[in-house]
Amino acid sequence: MSANPSESATAEPAADAPAHRRGGMQAALLVGGIMLIAITLRGPYTGVGPLLSAIRADMGLSASIAGLLTSIPLFAFGLVSPAAPRIAHRFGIEATLMGVVVLLSLGIAVRWLPSAVALFLGTAMLGAAIAVGNVMMPSIVKREFPGAIGLMTSVYVTLMALVGALGSGISVPIAEAAPGGWRTSLVIWLLPALIAAGAWSAQLGRGTTRPSGPGTTAGHVRLWRSPLAWKVTLFMGLQSLGFYVILAWLPTILQQRGFSADFAGWLLFAMQSLSASCGMTVPLFLRRGFDPRHLAAGSSVACVIGYLGLTVAPQFAVLWVIIIAPGTGISFVMALTFVALRAGGVREAVALSGMAQGVGYFLAACGPVIFGALHDLTGGWIAGMIALVAVTLVQILSGYVAGQNGQISSGA
Repeated sequence: MSANPSESATAEPAADAPAHRRGGMQAALLVGGIMLIAITLRGPYTGVGPLLSAIRADMGLSASIAGLLTSIPLFAFGLVSPAAPRIAHRFGIEATLMGVVVLLSLGIAVRWLPSAVALFLGTAMLGAAIAVGNVMMPSIVKREFPGAIGLMTSVYVTLMALVGALGSGISVPIAEAAPGGWRTSLVIWLLPALIAAGAWSAQLGRGTTRPSGPGTTAGHVRLWRSPLAWKVTLFMGLQSLGFYVILAWLPTILQQRGFSADFAGWLLFAMQSLSASCGMTVPLFLRRGFDPRHLAAGSSVACVIGYLGLTVAPQFAVLWVIIIAPGTGISFVMALTFVALRAGGVREAVALSGMAQGVGYFLAACGPVIFGALHDLTGGWIAGMIALVAVTLVQILSGYVAGQNGQISSGA
């Protein structure tokens, strides 16, 4: 299964040629810029989970409201992602990505201010920025690397995951050691965001590439009526729901089971690092002819086993995390790869990415909030974990059907 190389930028100006047709330095700057943007799209979010206990104590938040804090970016993903194709059509992909890192920087800065309102507002701002960035990344990979979609997707996703893992691991130590506590731990992500903005500015002078929007109104409607598009969207949403529930609540669950905050944070770091490493294997599996249906469904099975383990024997958390990590890593890379592989061209990739991440992340956003609410209602975590297992069983089926052959074209 592979993308169609012939769909890459036909009759494009030289400045907008795919990466393999650019000069060595130009291609290197492009790849470097993409990777620097990828660095900014996870750390500002993943550092929150290990700090939830401290934030709740400082702010006097209930578990439900604390869960909302982790879900705000996901709701932003759901609300903003469908608009990303039109933003890119209006301003161009390069300028849109520049806007992403600028808005992200502002959100991180606002979140540092000593106010609960600022904390939630800044979180919403960075969530909106990440939402657009999430949509643009598969699209620019589709445009620039039409013959290496799986490889480039796994590289930038792995980088995002590793930085996200680092955010989980260092957030508590920084909060405990630095003046300002958890606020300082959150604001450190302003530096890589500013670096990414500076690096990506080199792309702004190279011309502006505007995808043809999400298509005509009729074409846009056809996309939302496409069974294949909905299969990709459902898998995107369900795998994201499970990942973000664990990201938000695993440290708190472990702390209430007697583990230290440091241990919980570093275990989350280990899970994300292992997850990223496993995600890197996806291109190898695909090149060797592995059925994408089996990769997507099999990785989801691993998640079910891990979630069940955390439910019945949380004292063996390290073992269950080792099982969950490959499941989340491979599932995430497969979800993004499906967006690129199932799209017939760059325009369709932008539109499908907006749909899959918009609807998918809106679905995922409900996870941490409902999980926290179930804890408030029952006084424990078992009900939430059982619900998570049930959702992931549906994910197995959705991953299998999303892996079936087919492409979405502007006429379908």
